[in-house]
Amino acid sequence: MSKCNHVFERDREVVDRFCADLKKPHLLPTDLLVYKKLFKRYADFGYFPIDKLVKVSEFMSIEPVTGFNTINNVLGLARLRIPLNTPGVEFIARKVLARELNMYFGRLRQEDTVLSFHNLERYEEDQINQICFRRGIDIDQNSLKERINDIKLWLSISNQRNVPHSLLVFTRAQDYTAEMFEISDDEYDFEILRRSPTDTYYLEKI
Repeated sequence: MSKCNHVFERDREVVDRFCADLKKPHLLPTDLLVYKKLFKRYADFGYFPIDKLVKVSEFMSIEPVTGFNTINNVLGLARLRIPLNTPGVEFIARKVLARELNMYFGRLRQEDTVLSFHNLERYEEDQINQICFRRGIDIDQNSLKERINDIKLWLSISNQRNVPHSLLVFTRAQDYTAEMFEISDDEYDFEILRRSPTDTYYLEKI
């Protein structure tokens, strides 16, 4: 990423530091909050190519609703299909998909504000699974306690100000390739953030 021509010169050092941090064996999702300006500047959904937007949608377990889906469903009867990356179609499809993802994350984060006031340990397992499913949190491989911990971690990041939606997706993708970030049952959002190597997140929360 640091070699890309579209990266502003002032950001190259930050991008290099970000790439170096990704190689750390025990990178915490909260460590990535320091790069939220970088994600806001370069990782807005509106900048994503169509294939990446589709993958983000699949990762979040949602099927984007576009006019092209409806057309392809009809054409499917004749075994025909209009690829979303077709010239003339891609631009419109990309705008629609980016808008749908932003709206989806906007709704999720409104729910997150409410969830942060609730005791997740009192939720039924089906409710926990539904919350996880909508946020790209693994259900099959994690115990109930691990699922609740992952939700707490998601909330500690989601309820921060000025955190781009794409950063939330990235933290989930990182979690799939890293060890579980251990969280005790009685920890609150600000305590999770305070465990970060710097005081930045704790002070922001206060």
